[in-house]
Amino acid sequence: MGAGASAGASVSAEFNRSRALAKRIFNDKATLKKLWTVLDFNGNGMVSLAEIDKMIILFNEANAYEGFFKGMNNKPALMRAYKRTIEGEGDGDAYVQRHEFTILLRNLYLYNQFWAVFDGIDGDDRRVDINEFKAGVAKMGYNLTDEEAEATFAKIDKNGGGQILFDEFCDYCMKAAGLGTNRIAVNFDEPEKIDPEELDIEECRDMVKQMLG
Repeated sequence: MGAGASAGASVSAEFNRSRALAKRIFNDKATLKKLWTVLDFNGNGMVSLAEIDKMIILFNEANAYEGFFKGMNNKPALMRAYKRTIEGEGDGDAYVQRHEFTILLRNLYLYNQFWAVFDGIDGDDRRVDINEFKAGVAKMGYNLTDEEAEATFAKIDKNGGGQILFDEFCDYCMKAAGLGTNRIAVNFDEPEKIDPEELDIEECRDMVKQMLG
């Protein structure tokens, strides 16, 4: 087995572990209530971006909740998750309210998974050019021809600028994964069981040949 294949297998195992953990947390009413209590420490029923950021930093450092928040202290992913929650799936104000909390958690999970992939491909400037893209997907264990890589790159690079931005990458991933609408907005007083397919970030791992193909 080559280095690329080994890297791909390692990524797959980590995605599977984190996906299983996410599903357990999202379907555990007691855990959701505890998390919300910590986040909404003043009990006013709504939380700001700054409060969400503090929670992530705290739980990331403490490795709390079986490590669910470990590695989530990524500001680009946080901003995307927050904006997606309040603008795309919330009620439009600047705060995340109690009934939007499960949406926020879902988005934090998704966008941090997307960030892990994007950051692994990116060099150091939060922009991915075609050469970085080809090298990155090869490093992840995928053998694409130049034509396949260039075609996939063009699909993600919506504005044709020759570089993939994180926003473009996220938008394409969300659309390709069928998460363009709110499908996990649940009241955690009466949580619904989330279908495993709703959180199939394995599709993100296989992005270049399946999800983004």
